Amino acid sequence: MSTTGAVLEWDVSDIITKPGTYEFFILYTKGWKAVNIDWAAFVNDNKEVSKDKHKGMSGSKKENIIYTLNLKKYNKKSKYSIKANLTCKGGTDSNGIVFIQKK
Repeated sequence: MSTTGAVLEWDVSDIITKPGTYEFFILYTKGWKAVNIDWAAFVNDNKEVSKDKHKGMSGSKKENIIYTLNLKKYNKKSKYSIKANLTCKGGTDSNGIVFIQKK
């Protein structure tokens, strides 16, 4: 994690099996600092295809942590990933789990 912000990326190719609406969220599990989320995006073969841009926070308190992303077309040969811009304020001691589910 970074106190100045970092874009992290997770390969979700094994999870995505069809087009549709997906929900992505980061669930804080432990640490001294919450993570602030600026946006999340669906990426298909290195091209952004959907983006949900709103402020969220996942710590002992959770605010607006669900990001809704739409995939209009699916190709089983494509690579799919989720990117998110994350920041820890005041330190980097934050741990969590990333979830994606079809809505």
